[in-house]
Amino acid sequence: MKIAPLTVVEASAGTGKTYALVTRLMTLIFGGVEPERIVALTFSRLAAGEIFNSFIERLANAAEDAGKAAEESAALALGRTLTQADFAAMLRKVVARQHLSLIGTLDSFLVRVVRMIPFELGLAGDVSIMSEYRTPLETARLVGDMLMLETADAKEVFRRAFRLVFGGANSRDFLSTFSRFIGAWHARFRDRPDRAEWGDPSRIWSGGTPPPYLDCTLGDIRAQAAAFAAFAEKRGVAAFAAKIAAYAGGALPNLPKALAENPAARTVLQKMCACRIAQALRTTQGVYFLMWIFERAYAAAVRSRGLVTFDDLPRLLADLPESVRLNLEYRMDSRFDHWALDEFQDTSRGQWRAISNIIDENSLPDGDKTVFIVGDRKQSIYEWRAGDVRILGEQVERAKRAPNSLLSRDESHRYRREISAAVNQIFETRVIRGLFDMDDAPANAVWECREHVSHDRERAGFVEVSEAPKAGKTVKMEDFFAPVAHALAAVRPWERGISTAILVRKNAMGAALLAYLKQDPFCRENGLGDHVVFEGDTTIFDSPVLGAFAALLKLAEHADDTFAYAQIRCSPLARALYPDGLP
Repeated sequence: MKIAPLTVVEASAGTGKTYALVTRLMTLIFGGVEPERIVALTFSRLAAGEIFNSFIERLANAAEDAGKAAEESAALALGRTLTQADFAAMLRKVVARQHLSLIGTLDSFLVRVVRMIPFELGLAGDVSIMSEYRTPLETARLVGDMLMLETADAKEVFRRAFRLVFGGANSRDFLSTFSRFIGAWHARFRDRPDRAEWGDPSRIWSGGTPPPYLDCTLGDIRAQAAAFAAFAEKRGVAAFAAKIAAYAGGALPNLPKALAENPAARTVLQKMCACRIAQALRTTQGVYFLMWIFERAYAAAVRSRGLVTFDDLPRLLADLPESVRLNLEYRMDSRFDHWALDEFQDTSRGQWRAISNIIDENSLPDGDKTVFIVGDRKQSIYEWRAGDVRILGEQVERAKRAPNSLLSRDESHRYRREISAAVNQIFETRVIRGLFDMDDAPANAVWECREHVSHDRERAGFVEVSEAPKAGKTVKMEDFFAPVAHALAAVRPWERGISTAILVRKNAMGAALLAYLKQDPFCRENGLGDHVVFEGDTTIFDSPVLGAFAALLKLAEHADDTFAYAQIRCSPLARALYPDGLP
């Protein structure tokens, strides 16, 4: 059976993406491919486990039941009938070679690749992935070392770069300010290490020549204040002139209505804009120099010891010299023949650069190797770990040029028809293209969403969209709590024997919503808090009860711990243990 070298499946949630991928794996192994020559990658360990479990479960069910064996044989369409004995033999083979299996996450695969060539990457032989707790510790230690620069030249370079970035602003906590800055910019710097991309005017303006007004100085702006003396009696003009006379950069003052058509006012605002642009260019250049200093120190002090993060892996592989890259790709090409990539919409540019050459080569029409890609454009809205949906778009365009290479799965088993209709309405192709002005976008970046349907066309579902009223000028997290509470009170799912999921963006919002549902008078009156639990990531001491109990243990160990004493005194624990008052 000849398999298309490139197959791209666009599928929505609940349409059987995992089933399609596992079917491809089973087709390959029953077609004579050894399991260890197949690479199946996804983006989380949970998803990788689901793929492997589904793979083993389908083999086991077919080995145990003749009806299942017939169904699987028909689904694989190999041109021959597979029996229970065939599935049992393949199950034993796959389990026996489980340690050689390459069904896992893309991160784990890149770790394996990096460990093949640590010295070529400038790493110590023992490559270790730092945990999310160790990474900031190593960064903080390095920041402290950088502040102990010994040579006068090094100190001066560091000071100048810091002044460019922070504009001479004072900070009460320099160390934490600098650490936050590193966390915000380090990844961006590593993705764009070319100095010319950081505040170079010749790269920004067409023709390579920046406009002359960028040479405007603060003195030029302050000198314009006198031009408004004749309008001083007009409302707001005196305050406007005073702000110009004292202008030191930063936000532009509001233009009074009396000067709306005044040429001098327009000129001074243009100069202030020019000053802001020039200031931004200098700041960007300072960010580059500061990050250049930090990256050199980080590479020498942390990465050279073999300590890397998952985000380091694709960058290390993307920066390989051509000769090393060719040798590495030759080794991978000789070991792996078939690739299956799940949740492809979450692939980042860095990750794609690390594996794109081998994937592109495997999908050429003149060979016996194959690539199977599954993705859902709608799920790219999360931009998980810098995922770039345009990469999926590129593969879709490639698949369109080959027969039977672009497939779709549009029937969802996960939700009812009303939910399907709502999803279609939100992600409708013309709506998204219009909102994001995609008429002139390249083919790989143009939004395209097929209409999905529900497998369950009989039972009804329900969708309601509510807009939370703003309590002030800006939307606050708490604005969403009351609508959630009233929806729960109206449905009362605990009385109907059904479960309800409340999805929020962050753990902090989930914890705050839980507290609201337990403490708000309306919620307490309707008994909402008795039926709600929080399943996000929290620490054990986020509970006020456990916090007070921990304080009691601290006080038992150290009787002079005044903080623990005060914490107990302010908690209900004090009244429960000492009804007559704390000793």
